[in-house]
Amino acid sequence: MVTTRSKKRPYDSTEEGKETNQRESKDTSDDVSKRRTTNRSKQAQAKQQDTTAKETDTKTPKSMNPSDVSSFVDKILKEAGIEETKTQNGWCLKEAMTHILKADSGRMFPLVQQHGAPTIFASLQHCKISTGGAAEAMTEPKTCFESLCRIVAGQQLAGAAAMKMWKRLLDLADNGKLTPEKVLELVKNGMEEGLREPVGLSNAKARSIVNIAQAFHNGDLSEEFLKTSEEQKIRKELIKIKGIGPWSCDMFCMFFLELPDIMPIGDLGVRVGMKRYFNLKGSDKHGYLCQKKDLEKMGNATGPFAPYRSVVAYYMWKVADTKDVYQSNSNSKKQSPKNNRKK
Repeated sequence: MVTTRSKKRPYDSTEEGKETNQRESKDTSDDVSKRRTTNRSKQAQAKQQDTTAKETDTKTPKSMNPSDVSSFVDKILKEAGIEETKTQNGWCLKEAMTHILKADSGRMFPLVQQHGAPTIFASLQHCKISTGGAAEAMTEPKTCFESLCRIVAGQQLAGAAAMKMWKRLLDLADNGKLTPEKVLELVKNGMEEGLREPVGLSNAKARSIVNIAQAFHNGDLSEEFLKTSEEQKIRKELIKIKGIGPWSCDMFCMFFLELPDIMPIGDLGVRVGMKRYFNLKGSDKHGYLCQKKDLEKMGNATGPFAPYRSVVAYYMWKVADTKDVYQSNSNSKKQSPKNNRKK
């Protein structure tokens, strides 16, 4: 069987032929235009449906009364395996979760629904389970001194790298317990090589850990003082030690002392999360939040959640890690590169 191709009609140069040619050309263009319009319409409709679905998933229930909030909190705590919700500092995680869910018209509900209960408070058993079981729990700092050393060792490092550095530091300790005396014993004649080389610390970090050890050894700091004093007094004394700044103080107060109302705005991840979730425009030329210039703006956004902003900080880290999930909470539209050009 021979297949023949349909031949294209030759171009007709007569007046009548020209009209026919133009009419056929117009019909073809109209068909192409209709197909393009239909395709665009289908794509726009699919995109709208996808956006609507995302917005529905992250929408706060309008009819959530106090009893519903309490039931929801009980549910997520149970899913996380948390039975005792009181932290070592005395405040209750269940009360904190209930408060932040009710505050600011339930704005935190999508985050809590997505990520469940916070897992940053080491005194709660579920944290030890979720971060690696008993072996991981054994590496948790048991003293204020150990906690401060771990924070300094992990400065400007990712979580896994910071943990690796901390475990190396513990390997130098006696029976798995790091003490000021042990650190000073490793340091001879004012040199930090005995501490720096086995662990892989920088000179600045090694020197900071030595400074902390000397402060404890001389009595400038003590376990009792750090565990029983007011937050501002603790910060005042810690800042005196070279190598410890506001960020390190925040990490110590939040993770070891487990104070409930810490918002570490010095942490880049927290600021990124706040910018995205609360739709804040920062003073930076790229729109990022600045620690000092945007202090009031960040305070206004997180103020309704006091006195439990340590819990909110946890969710800000989660937003920073999952940046594309909560775009439906932002009312701002990204400008195209064309619109950003200088005229």
